[in-house]
Amino acid sequence: MAGNAPELFLARAMQGLASGAISGPAGALLFHYRGKTGAILTSFSTSSGIAVGPLLGGFMAEYLPFPLKLVYIISLIITIIPFIFIIPVINRFRIDNNHNVFKFHFPKLDMEAKNLFILSAATASIAWSITVFYLSLSPFYIIELLNISNIAITGLLVFLMLVISSIMQILSMKINIFNSLTIGIISIIIGIILIIVSLPFKSILIFSAATITIGIGGGFAFTGATRGIRTIAPPLRMGNVLSNYYMILYFCMGFSDIILGLIDNMLGLFNGILYYGSSLIIISLVIIIFLYRHRMKIIID
Repeated sequence: MAGNAPELFLARAMQGLASGAISGPAGALLFHYRGKTGAILTSFSTSSGIAVGPLLGGFMAEYLPFPLKLVYIISLIITIIPFIFIIPVINRFRIDNNHNVFKFHFPKLDMEAKNLFILSAATASIAWSITVFYLSLSPFYIIELLNISNIAITGLLVFLMLVISSIMQILSMKINIFNSLTIGIISIIIGIILIIVSLPFKSILIFSAATITIGIGGGFAFTGATRGIRTIAPPLRMGNVLSNYYMILYFCMGFSDIILGLIDNMLGLFNGILYYGSSLIIISLVIIIFLYRHRMKIIID
């Protein structure tokens, strides 16, 4: 229905509001009923959903009629289905905890493990910042390296990266939180380097290697961070803590995209990639230092 840029921005704002409103409470429900598995399901559902979206959206926009409307109509229908099924779960949670689920809570962080919370949130933010970095650049790389302008192929590339990330999230259950975070951050650093190198060499092979490495890094880092949140959050404050967690993630993702766009406009795309990627590497190295400083506190899940 949007007919101009302000209406599109409003639609995106409403989409962000909906995502933020559901992420914390939905994660808290999964943690409450599934424990450690809930942490995996929380991160897995996020990345797998983001993986399927570009694939289906790209296919519909490229090959089906009404490219600017059909995908949103189908998304609206799909959104209604889980809403119907989640109502009984909400009622059950309200009865189990004897309070009003719909009471609004301001985010609070009145817990002892603030340092570990910040470390987990920073790691997850890096994981999703590099994902945003990749999502923003992959269409350009497809055009530049393959001379192909096809929305479906771009969606497929994003899908492959996030599928790898989702698989790594499942595999991360077999190792402790510290190792998951460490493997994730190191893989992210390698992936950023490969992205930076792939453009001047115009190598689709290097970019493909970056796709795999970023998928591995994002999967291990995000799941490790989410598992870390589960271990430090008081059960009755899980929703509040997760809301803080996702608030930081969304802010960093949006801020990263803005910074990348500004650098691109001021210095050009390659310099933007170089400076932005280098800053993410520096932040990742700082996170590794703090991970090792706190490793005895986070090594046990």
